[in-house]
Amino acid sequence: TTSDATAEPCQPLVTGLDCSQPSQGILGAQQLFQNGMMLWREDTRQIWVIVHLEDGDQLWVFDDRYVEGEADPTNTPPNTFFVPKRGFGKVWVEIGGQKSQLGWATAPESQISLTIQPAGRVSYTTYIQMPDGVVYAVTALPHQNKGWWVKVSTTS
Repeated sequence: TTSDATAEPCQPLVTGLDCSQPSQGILGAQQLFQNGMMLWREDTRQIWVIVHLEDGDQLWVFDDRYVEGEADPTNTPPNTFFVPKRGFGKVWVEIGGQKSQLGWATAPESQISLTIQPAGRVSYTTYIQMPDGVVYAVTALPHQNKGWWVKVSTTS
């Protein structure tokens, strides 16, 4: 569920945004991995895979095609690691499972609240604030399944 609109003044996630597109709260899910994380956005029903690579973080975008009742991956993780389930598990298998650049999950999936704000009406960049307060700039071109993920601020 998205957060209710309020009459508060614009609170941009990043200094310099003109607030032509206000920020909004959305529900999501997150799972951390050895080399990145997965995010699920309730508003778009997309799964974002963020992979930490030597030349920067890359974003891979997948539609959430999980259907309730589908089997979860049956891989057996080493101690202290986890196998993703449901939509995250389906995408994880598609990209190569534990042999993918993402690796094993390091924590179970958890529900989170995110704050998002488009950079502007004609921009492909969206700012996203994670529950820990860190803000990232996420750039994904329309009809592309890849993009970029860059940390732009940390908690104060």
